[in-house]
Amino acid sequence: SLMASDTVPGSESTFGDNVRITVTGTDTKSLASFFNDLSQGGTVMMPFEKQVWGQELGMLTDKFGTHWLISVRAG
Repeated sequence: SLMASDTVPGSESTFGDNVRITVTGTDTKSLASFFNDLSQGGTVMMPFEKQVWGQELGMLTDKFGTHWLISVRAG
């Protein structure tokens, strides 16, 4: 699944960095690889790892300034 959004309510944004893309799927290995590829030259805010609810999730900003959230959902 792919979802795009702008800045969350109450947050400041600068034109050019207000795009957020969420990718969700069931293939942990592919999503981890995608996350690692996107993180090259970017900034990881939350490593792609298992969360307390049991699924993997990670957040980063790529080298172009696009914000990403990559998550695994139960299959």
